[in-house]
Amino acid sequence: MDTANPSRPDARSQAEDRFAKIIKRDAEVKAYQKQQTDAEAVKIARLRALRLAKEADEEAKPKKPASARRAKPAKETANGAD
Repeated sequence: MDTANPSRPDARSQAEDRFAKIIKRDAEVKAYQKQQTDAEAVKIARLRALRLAKEADEEAKPKKPASARRAKPAKETANGAD
């Protein structure tokens, strides 16, 4: 029977080769996606640390008392009478 269809083992071999290539490609894609996810996590952690440092710095600065703040000039009336 095998002599009647000699391409059968060859077809199986080709299918296994294609399957191996697909598995390899999937692993490469997953590794790339993990790399991108890790890079995004590092970026987010860095930005979060910067934001928290800025907030801590702003809280540490003494606030100006109300008398030291610049006062807004009084509005003049349209007819000039107070």
